[in-house]
Amino acid sequence: MKTRTFTKLVILFTFICLNKGVNAQTVGDCDWLNLNLSEIKYRLEEPVRYRMTADYFNRTIEGFFTDKTRVMGDCTIGLPEGRVRWNDCSLETLPDENADLTKGEPFPYMENFTYVPGYQMSTAAAFEGWPENSFHAKNLVWDMLAFDAFGPVYLERLKLNEYLVPTEINTEIPLAGQGTFENRNSTIRWIGVTEWKGIPCVLIEYRQMDGKVETSIPGMDMKGRSHYWGYIWISLETRLIEHAEMTEDVVMNIRFEGQQGQWFNTLREIRLDKMDPR
Repeated sequence: MKTRTFTKLVILFTFICLNKGVNAQTVGDCDWLNLNLSEIKYRLEEPVRYRMTADYFNRTIEGFFTDKTRVMGDCTIGLPEGRVRWNDCSLETLPDENADLTKGEPFPYMENFTYVPGYQMSTAAAFEGWPENSFHAKNLVWDMLAFDAFGPVYLERLKLNEYLVPTEINTEIPLAGQGTFENRNSTIRWIGVTEWKGIPCVLIEYRQMDGKVETSIPGMDMKGRSHYWGYIWISLETRLIEHAEMTEDVVMNIRFEGQQGQWFNTLREIRLDKMDPR
């Protein structure tokens, strides 16, 4: 996240000397400048739970505050057949800029929502039975997919401090039958090795600029431009995401039925935290 809350961020300039090496390497083998990311093996021995928190700050195009929203949910990965499951999802909206966002009203339709991650999660069939205006909840699902796409998927192709253009990401994606999002000008970069809560991690920087978004639901049409960027901490020991952050800035024209379009700005700040086992 652009807030750059780099808790315990220690970019090491010589060696990482770890008590637990990558793939059982010794301390003398921990020359991360010569680290081959393809050697980081995926280890998921039991289900892992993450908590996603997404804060939306809505303003007029002139920057005047209108309201803010917090969307939260727990996502468990590593279930049989590669499935993931959402639980304890909620939403809270407040009109007071200075009030503290907390846990809000639950999304009952998301409780135990289970699926296999993949492109099919961009189709309307994936969200059958969900309310028409459920984009906050769908964004939880899509943001989780985005962290995976920008993180572990491209690990083997990354070289230290070199930008990678993920051509597969730069494409137009359906929004469950309610519009499209076109990723443009995406890049991924491995910027170093660090720690997150004592766990040695590869630190990935990603960004997408000038994305095009269009949505339409009964009573409302929206067209806009999206920039988003962030960081992903990937464990050197398990290849799992330990932590991830995203900031998204969207400028959009919203037209309600029977009214002229109005310009708005939404800033989203998203964090994904790996939770301790229950």
